[in-house]
Amino acid sequence: MNKLTIALILVLIAVGLYFGYTMTKTSDQAQVPEDQEPTTQMVEVYFGHSDKGGQDCSAVFAVEREIEKTEGTGKAALKELLEGPTDQEKENGYFTSIGEGVELNSLNIEDGVATADFSEELNQGGGSCTMEGRRAEIIETLKQFPTVDEVVISVEGETEGVLQP
Repeated sequence: MNKLTIALILVLIAVGLYFGYTMTKTSDQAQVPEDQEPTTQMVEVYFGHSDKGGQDCSAVFAVEREIEKTEGTGKAALKELLEGPTDQEKENGYFTSIGEGVELNSLNIEDGVATADFSEELNQGGGSCTMEGRRAEIIETLKQFPTVDEVVISVEGETEGVLQP
């Protein structure tokens, strides 16, 4: 064999070893041991804000919440919404238009439509601006998920007249 052939073979071996090492190292890093997998995840919850929204009752803004990792992420996000802003979030100007005592009865997401059913307290108290804020908080909290294109809000299974002043 001539020197050029030997040099070419050595270069090919070196390149093969380099890529073999790199691929092994990358796949080793990608595998997280089961006991080290994250047990929490982040979701966004949308609230009104005393300074950012101006006169727009439907203007809502995201705050991040860390929740336990779950398959029912949408339901968990709505439960965080119903808890309202934390004390720190309130100090930072966030508020909720959703009154106390509201409970989530069910959430069903099918074919891009999220149907969220709440207890009767959702419909109680407040004028048109408050109702518009409630609707926006729920819709935007659910629309953060790629499986949700549209949101239907119901109270005790009824959609007629929901969140009307």
